[in-house]
Formats: sequence, structure tokens, C-alpha cells
Amino acid sequence: MSKRPATISAKQLAAAVESAVNVVAAKNKVQFASGLHIGPIISGKTVRGLTEISQAEHIAHALTQQLASGKEAAALGGAGALEPGVLIREGIILRLHSS
Repeated sequence: MSKRPATISAKQLAAAVESAVNVVAAKNKVQFASGLHIGPIISGKTVRGLTEISQAEHIAHALTQQLASGKEAAALGGAGALEPGVLIREGIILRLHSS
């Protein structure tokens, strides 16, 4: 049995996030900007049209849950490995980071 940690490519990560974004956007009637920000500390999507921090936090939580239940969940570290967050800068960016 291999003790090597699961890995995921940037392409797989982007596809998993887009899949989760589509579900969350439809359920919550929000729009996300195209593209995925992948940085050394945070990765995330920009969501458009939100005016309340509480709504942004709800969307971030829903997106994180959707990713944790998707087919790439194991490679992302499984449930609890990603944490939702909100960064406000030139729009609201929902950030995901590993715990």
C-alpha cells in the first residue's frame, strides 16, 4: 500500500472548481467571473453581484462543501481539508485554502 499523498493537477483542480461553481451558482442564483485564481497562499473564484458579507460567506461555504463531495475530493484532501473564506478586493473573491 502506497503512503504517497494524493495529488491533483492544476487542470483537474480547475475542472473540479468549475463543476462545483456551476452547481452552487445555479442553487444560489449568483454569477462567478471566469477563471480560477491559483496562488501560493489562496486559490479561489470571484463572485459578482453580492452586497452582503454573510451571503459571500454562505456561498464560500457551499462551494467548499460541493468540492468536498465531488469526485476529486480525495485528491483535494477529503472533507475538511479545504476551508472557505472571503477576500474583498475589487469584487468579492471566494477563497479556498488547505487546512
